[in-house]
Amino acid sequence: MNFSQCMTNQPLCSSSRASFITGRYATETGAWKLGLGLSHSVPTLATFLREAGYSSNFIGKWHLAPEVFGMDRKTDVGWTTLGWVPPGPERGGFDDLWEGANVLEIVSYPYQGNYWNNDGKNIGFKDEYRVDFLTGRAVSFIEKAHDKPWLLFLSQLEPHHQNDVDQFVPPERYATTYEDPHVPQDLRNLPGNWRSHLPGYYGCVQAN
Repeated sequence: MNFSQCMTNQPLCSSSRASFITGRYATETGAWKLGLGLSHSVPTLATFLREAGYSSNFIGKWHLAPEVFGMDRKTDVGWTTLGWVPPGPERGGFDDLWEGANVLEIVSYPYQGNYWNNDGKNIGFKDEYRVDFLTGRAVSFIEKAHDKPWLLFLSQLEPHHQNDVDQFVPPERYATTYEDPHVPQDLRNLPGNWRSHLPGYYGCVQAN
């Protein structure tokens, strides 16, 4: 089923993703702000379908494992996960395939970066736009033989901005496509630097 109009009840990426896969408000999922983990007590789309005999598979940006992931018992210092999330409850029920990164925009860039397979090996990518790389991984999964029905959740980062440069980085093929984009009349006088970001944002959207 395709949805032509979509809305989110939470603008933060992690919180909206948590709501999307649980059908719950952000106040119920545990991930009501960035850096928190999805509550282990809340069932997800993956857990429901897995109970019904499906395999549950995830590709892309997760950011639903807590950034402070555990404690070093000897030093009482927290350790973080920005990349691979090991098997267990932090994967939210995606127990058959989980690949990507917890905070993808920190460990990768639009045309290169780190990327972990299901077993925790960093397979990375280079000289390929991030959206195209993730989509290629998803297509490969879809095209292979499966012995049971499956769920695949593909979580693209774009059009999220690249954190360390504070920009929306479109693929080269759309770098100049939206240089003078249409802006509705009622939005044209809004303050901020959104005008400089809009061409890149539209290019990222087009890439998806």
